[in-house]
Amino acid sequence: MANQDRGRRTEAAGRSEAHPFVAFPNRTLVRLSFPVLLSLIAEPLTGLVDTAFVSRLGAADLASLGVGAITLSSIFWIFNFLGVGSQTETAQATGRGDFEAARSLMTTALLLGSGLGVMAAAIGWPLAEAASVAMGAGGELLDGSATYIRIRLLGAPAIMATIVAFGILRGVQDMQSPLRIAVGVNLINIVLDPLLIFGVGALPGFGIGGAATATVIAQWVGAIWCLSALRTRIGSFASPESRFLNRLLRIGGDLFVRTGLLSLFLLLATRSATLIGPDGGAAHQAIRQVWVFTALFLDSFAISGQSLIGYFFGGGDIPIARRVAAYVCAWSFGTGVVLGIVMWIGAGLAEVLL
Repeated sequence: MANQDRGRRTEAAGRSEAHPFVAFPNRTLVRLSFPVLLSLIAEPLTGLVDTAFVSRLGAADLASLGVGAITLSSIFWIFNFLGVGSQTETAQATGRGDFEAARSLMTTALLLGSGLGVMAAAIGWPLAEAASVAMGAGGELLDGSATYIRIRLLGAPAIMATIVAFGILRGVQDMQSPLRIAVGVNLINIVLDPLLIFGVGALPGFGIGGAATATVIAQWVGAIWCLSALRTRIGSFASPESRFLNRLLRIGGDLFVRTGLLSLFLLLATRSATLIGPDGGAAHQAIRQVWVFTALFLDSFAISGQSLIGYFFGGGDIPIARRVAAYVCAWSFGTGVVLGIVMWIGAGLAEVLL
């Protein structure tokens, strides 16, 4: 056993030294981050596409969409620890060459994510109206937002499984598969949205409920696609292990609190906008989408850095892991400065044009 451990550590050290980040840190970080950025941009495009189509139904429907979307995204965002934990554990397992552990982790995380998705749907369905009321929706906004929430909850297990799958794929530094899946999901949503919202031929339009249905269908297709990608990239599913369940829950504890507090802030902001009226709610929905979009640039570096740090940490090469952290911080700071300047200039142009 001791000889096996030494051999595994020697192999891990060899993989660390041969990793392209060692020789080309900037190029490697950007190469990994760019497809992550595109996939992160593609994911909220579902909300932007829904917003564009539903806006044609009127301000009330758009405000209802805003209430439903922020309520659901806050719930699902809280469970983002599934992706973070899966990515970290997978990166460390592959860094030390323990691919059997990576497969067991994959099975454990998918079962946990799917189970939480079913639980979220079961609890959220009867509370849809209460949640909408708590967000300030009333009258014509209440029915639309509650309908949107209930239908979208049918896709909760698929969303959770996709979060886990993306984390695992990124943990093995496969940034292309999540990009392809995210783009595919959005293309399906774009095709289905006008058909289900406005109707075509003998098919009647379902309004805001049609937007939710289109999203749910696209998300289930994406989840099935994720399972196929995992089988191709990681291998067959192994038996789940309680040690990985404990690690995922331990990692999730702090992230759950942090993300929960941020989600609470966004929920309160949306509630305040909704109380202003349909126009205020609609404006807030549009502005929130822009804010989310700009934040994704920084997330792309964080996600890529997480995979690299986990890989080198698992292989026992701590100095290189620290070097990755330094490069990620530098790129994130520079990108933040550029985004700030662009938004400042953009705000000035908007004032002139409007």
